[in-house]
Amino acid sequence: MASAAVLALGLTIPGVILTEPASAEPTSCAAPEGCTLEDWFASPILATAVQISLVDHEVHVDTTTDLVTQADLDLVIKLGLSVSGVDAAALENLIHLPNLTSLDLVGGELTSLPDSIGNLTNLTRLGLYGNQLESLPQSIGNLGNLTSIDLTGNQLASLPDSIGELTNLAGLFLASNQLTSLPDSIGKLTNLTGLELDRNQLTSLPDSIGNLTNLEWLYLDGNQLTSLPDSIGNLTNLTGLHLDSNRLTSLPDSIGDLTNLTSLS
Repeated sequence: MASAAVLALGLTIPGVILTEPASAEPTSCAAPEGCTLEDWFASPILATAVQISLVDHEVHVDTTTDLVTQADLDLVIKLGLSVSGVDAAALENLIHLPNLTSLDLVGGELTSLPDSIGNLTNLTRLGLYGNQLESLPQSIGNLGNLTSIDLTGNQLASLPDSIGELTNLAGLFLASNQLTSLPDSIGKLTNLTGLELDRNQLTSLPDSIGNLTNLEWLYLDGNQLTSLPDSIGNLTNLTGLHLDSNRLTSLPDSIGDLTNLTSLS
């Protein structure tokens, strides 16, 4: 993937074998060798240039002409795609990016993710905002190195129990979905410092929310909450708690234990 882009920008990356563009573009490819990115994905996912990072360099790749090799793909650590008009099957080739640490699949029409997303175990950041995701595969729990996952602006009605396996998460962004409840396993995410759940359809919170004692800000505004669990008082590191536009008529006495709050709405 880097080959033609490296040539165009005059960069030299040790260990990468540059591949000259072929005179005729292939129409389909089962493996990356000798393929353009667009043919490799066999999808309009790559109809425009893709921004990637190769260790220390950021380059732009022409997806219709630049050829890729597995050697190139092994160097890719960051990948950002605009995923207009693509389905989960077209993303199966992401498994060929073993060293990927940051992945953005944004602003498209994804309704699901392939199970193989769980093979990208080096990911530390995953951006999936602005799609149409209705569910997440259980394999999402394999991504134990994730520190941030952004699922804002999808159609998620529930989360898999395996979300609780992402114990390195510091930021979980779930605003503007259709969540009606949270799994108890969310209480395992004890390294979370920020949790956005605003503009969903939540009617209650699990008691395990009180296990998230490192939380500093919690957005719950724009839901259907009628009460809060007493365990909310365990979140003594909270500085911001946003509860407006719910159906709350009272707050638990334990809210008084949140002595670090500087913003309560």
